[in-house]
Amino acid sequence: MVSDYFYYVLWLLAHTVVALITQTRDVYLLVYNRLLRGDKLPQLRKLPQHLTVLLPSSPPTSPASTNSKHLDILVNLVLWSLATNIQYVSFYDPLGLLVKWEDELMKRIQSRMNKSQRLIWHGANTTGKNGFAGPKVHVKILSAGRAALVDACRQLSHTEQVLTVPIISKHLLTNYEFPDPQLAIYFGEYLNLCGYPPWQIRLTEFIHAGRHLHAFDEREFFSVLQFYSKCQQRVGK
Repeated sequence: MVSDYFYYVLWLLAHTVVALITQTRDVYLLVYNRLLRGDKLPQLRKLPQHLTVLLPSSPPTSPASTNSKHLDILVNLVLWSLATNIQYVSFYDPLGLLVKWEDELMKRIQSRMNKSQRLIWHGANTTGKNGFAGPKVHVKILSAGRAALVDACRQLSHTEQVLTVPIISKHLLTNYEFPDPQLAIYFGEYLNLCGYPPWQIRLTEFIHAGRHLHAFDEREFFSVLQFYSKCQQRVGK
């Protein structure tokens, strides 16, 4: 009886500590987001409308633990983007691993948002259309460009249209839904597009965000925005 009571008290204390840590983290993120909106954003000359994230092209060495950590980073990326008025966030998944975690990622993001914010998810089972007028962010997982091209040709082959480059391009742009990304961040030692849809990145600024996704934090995120804000895009001039 005493032993059971002892373990119950121990469990209660552990639960309380975890709750306090979670509340402290949430307060910290709230203060940080207010700092971004109030003090830091005026220093940025420009912000991207669409941020795309190139996920690592090599599988994690320990998928069970690493995937959960990576999901938390992706959740933070969406929330930081929402706080800085970046309206579109996409994740390019060359290995096709994130698609398996799509529902979990969406749930984690929604659990961290307040009632005045809205997540608009663009997926296979959602249209991505919403008339919500408050703070919102559109999120989409991108597949390899070659696979998207094959799917487009397969779909168009069932219509009466003649397969031409303009028709295929129009179909791809319609299904893409998002505006062209102004900013792309990538991880690793060097930039590897890994089949990223090439028709969308003509004017995209690529910025290195470190070697490892799991080490990316809010300071690195804001540093990337500052770097992007200072970039001059000459558009071939």
